[in-house]
Amino acid sequence: ALRLAALRDLLERGARPALAMEQIDRERQPQLDALLARQPPPDASTVSADFIDKAWNRSFYEPYVALALRYRLPIVAANVGRDEARRVMREGLAAAGFDAAVPEPLLAAQMHDIEASHCGALDTAAARRMALAQVARDQYMARMLQRYADRGIVLLAGNGHVRADIGVPQWLDAATRAR
Repeated sequence: ALRLAALRDLLERGARPALAMEQIDRERQPQLDALLARQPPPDASTVSADFIDKAWNRSFYEPYVALALRYRLPIVAANVGRDEARRVMREGLAAAGFDAAVPEPLLAAQMHDIEASHCGALDTAAARRMALAQVARDQYMARMLQRYADRGIVLLAGNGHVRADIGVPQWLDAATRAR
């Protein structure tokens, strides 16, 4: 509720950032753009039902979509989907077009968080592969932040992705990070 109120306040003050959503897989962007271009525009429940993965509690994100539609903000699909994440886990970051030069302390911290969230039930190799998928998501979100930085962009993402020490901010170029 606080984040939604902050976005509403930002919009009421005249800002028109893009809205990047981890809850929408990036391969869905062309279909999302086509839907958003229709006249009359869709309602938030249609966008939510058609594009936000069922694994997410859509009721949390539909109000953000409603604001984006009301203020005609671009909605950016900011997640690396499951199939692509599995490819990263099998073949590595570079094979999927991501930066494979991941600092070892960052990867170790990602692995630690993944192991902890799985109650220690993962072996180190599995945690490392899953950490690479998390890094791919962070790198892609950073790309989207950089793409829309000039107009402004709001990222809706999980707490791990927005951590300054190991998340998306680590993958921003210096100019965007400074902003």
